[in-house]
Amino acid sequence: SEAFPSNPMRHYFFDLKQGGKGHNFLQISCSERQRDGSYHRNRIIIFLRDLPMVIEALTSVCHHASYLKLDQPRQVAVQAEKSQDLKLSTSPEADASVAPINRLKKNGACSLTDEELVSLLFSAGLSGGQSVELAKKLLKECGGVIGLSKAPVNQLKSLPDIGDVRSSAILAASELARRINVG
Repeated sequence: SEAFPSNPMRHYFFDLKQGGKGHNFLQISCSERQRDGSYHRNRIIIFLRDLPMVIEALTSVCHHASYLKLDQPRQVAVQAEKSQDLKLSTSPEADASVAPINRLKKNGACSLTDEELVSLLFSAGLSGGQSVELAKKLLKECGGVIGLSKAPVNQLKSLPDIGDVRSSAILAASELARRINVG
């Protein structure tokens, strides 16, 4: 169980539960205090077997939402974040793979695109955004993150610039995700 307040009147809860037929699910609840002192609760249930698809969809929505001009403060925050990322780079060429690392540290992994997350698995030895480009090609070849998680090692190793080390990192991350979902 995890909980956090959005503001003094609203709290969110994340609970892993098991249903009557033994199915595991994640219940996300929002509890909002009303003016009369009562609480209004909204819940959504996501079965754990569906969680990877839900996470992929949420990641995509968050990624696309970051480009929308929803409000001026968010736009200013994004511009400040970009300038901070550039300042943190130590080389004049500004290694593009540093930006995802900075955003990960500041905003968490959910702020990164699929390509950026995959690129962090094997960014060592690549510079100038090469790791993100390689991740884009890899995801396209495998049909997205779900296809990548199911790709056999021989398929991964047959792709340009993906050898034993990078394919092992991908397989290890996929196995960790599988173990988390199995719970």
